[in-house]
Amino acid sequence: MGGPAVSTTTHRMTRRQAVKLAWQVQAQLRPGCERIEVAGSVRRKTPDVGDLEFVIVPKREAGLFGDASPGESLLDRVLGDLVDEGRLRRGERDGERQKQFVLARSGVKLDLFIVTPATWGVQLAIRTGPSNFSTALVMPRYRGGYLDDDLQISEGRAWRIPSYGAGIVDGTSAVALDTPEESDFLALAGGWVEPEDRR
Repeated sequence: MGGPAVSTTTHRMTRRQAVKLAWQVQAQLRPGCERIEVAGSVRRKTPDVGDLEFVIVPKREAGLFGDASPGESLLDRVLGDLVDEGRLRRGERDGERQKQFVLARSGVKLDLFIVTPATWGVQLAIRTGPSNFSTALVMPRYRGGYLDDDLQISEGRAWRIPSYGAGIVDGTSAVALDTPEESDFLALAGGWVEPEDRR
């Protein structure tokens, strides 16, 4: 899954500036997204914001038989167009699960976390942060975290491990839990906490 992203940008904004910028970016990206939600410090309503983070389920074209086609998503095309138009510059990451850009006009870093409908609930909670809260979300209670001891986070999803202490999701004994919404995942980790109250 990888650890929570840590902001390294030196550009700082007020919350009001960040929210306005986030809405603009979201509107530009929406044509390439099935779902998109701002995460990070903007979602937590912190007064000082360093970068913009979004959790996204990309939109994919329907294949010949109505299934999603592999390869490039519509989000990739939207991002490519924004780069070609000079609105975005490519950042350090360009993977399947995380992409990074810089907004050309403002210099603000943009982190995009690419997820699936099945991983949406877990990933939105983790990517909202802050770091201490996200770390506790993926750790069992016996290690100081919030998860029941028979749960594990792997491949962006929550899994129930039948035998206590197994600790490895091997695809045969573990059971993937449905957490399509963030509230579904947080119910497994002690219950809902408003983003601005997460510590």
